[in-house]
Amino acid sequence: MSWPPIFSDGWGEQDVLRRVLEDEAPFDGRAPLSITWGPQTIDKGMQRRLGTFQSSADAAVPPEVQTGHVLWLRPEAAGTQAVPTWVVLAASGEQGFARRTQLMAPLVREGCGALILENPYYGLRKPKGQRGAKIRTVSDQFIMNATTIREGLDLLDWLRAQGHKHVGITGYSMGGHMAAYAACHDAGPLAVVPAATGLSAEPIYTQGALQRSVAWPRLDDSPDAKAELGRLLRRITDALPDLSPHSPAILVAARRDGFVFPEQVERLHALWPHSELRWVDGGHVTALVRRADVIRCALRDAMQRLVGADGCPRS
Repeated sequence: MSWPPIFSDGWGEQDVLRRVLEDEAPFDGRAPLSITWGPQTIDKGMQRRLGTFQSSADAAVPPEVQTGHVLWLRPEAAGTQAVPTWVVLAASGEQGFARRTQLMAPLVREGCGALILENPYYGLRKPKGQRGAKIRTVSDQFIMNATTIREGLDLLDWLRAQGHKHVGITGYSMGGHMAAYAACHDAGPLAVVPAATGLSAEPIYTQGALQRSVAWPRLDDSPDAKAELGRLLRRITDALPDLSPHSPAILVAARRDGFVFPEQVERLHALWPHSELRWVDGGHVTALVRRADVIRCALRDAMQRLVGADGCPRS
C-alpha cells in the first residue's frame, strides 16, 4: 500500500492561511504550561518520565493534537537537581521519541537534560483520518509548525519556572527550523543548535527534493501554486525577529543536502552574525545518521558558552 503525498487534500482552511499573512505577533500571550508526569524509570544511566499537557495551540486543531506529550530525560545521578536542559524538536515525519533519545542519551549521561516533544500531528498526536505522518493540507502544515514553535517556547518557560537557569533548543531539519524560529521569539538567553536547516523553507518545497512529495495537482498543479506556497513561506521568514546576541548559536549543516540548500544555511548564519556554522560532508539523512557526533559536539559547545564551566562537560 502506497502512502499519499503531502497536501493530498489541498490548501485547507483559508482563514488559517490568511492569519499566516496577517498575524504580526503569533506567539504573544502565552499561559504557563502545566505538565502531568507519569512515574519515573531508570534506564542506562538516565531518568525517564513521560508527561502530558494541554497545548496552548489554536483551539481549532483536532483534539488529538491538543494533548501534548513529552519525554523528560535527566542524568540518573542528578536526583532532583536542576541541570542544563535542551528542548528537542522533531524532524519532518519523525514520530515518537526513539531517534532523539539516541541522539541525546550520551549528553544526558554526561550531565544535561532533554525535553523531547512529540510533534503535533505525529505519533500520539496524529489526528483521525491522517495516514502516517503525511500532512493532508497546507493549512495543517502551518498549524503544525506554529503549534510546535509555541510549545517549544512553552517548554522553555516551564523549565525556567522549575528553576532551570540554563536552557537550550535544538532540532534536525524541520525540527531545526522550528527551533531557530522559537529561539528568535524567546526572551533568552538560551543555547541554540539548529541542524540541517536554513533561513527559509520556501526552496525546500518549491525547488528541493521535497517538492516531489507534494500533491501539486491538489494545489492546482500550476506555477501559481508554487508561487502562492512560496509567498506564504516567505511571509513567515520576513516576520522573523532577531536572535538575542546573548544566545550562543551553532548551526550544523550538510554540504550535499538536497533538501536544505547550503545557501539557505548561509543566509541564516548571516542573519545571526554572532553564530557559528559547522559543515559536515554528507546529505540530508547521512549527516544525521553518520555524523551525530558533530551535532552532539555543537550541543556541548553551545551550552558551555551559555553557562561556562557548569555546562555539559566534554567527554
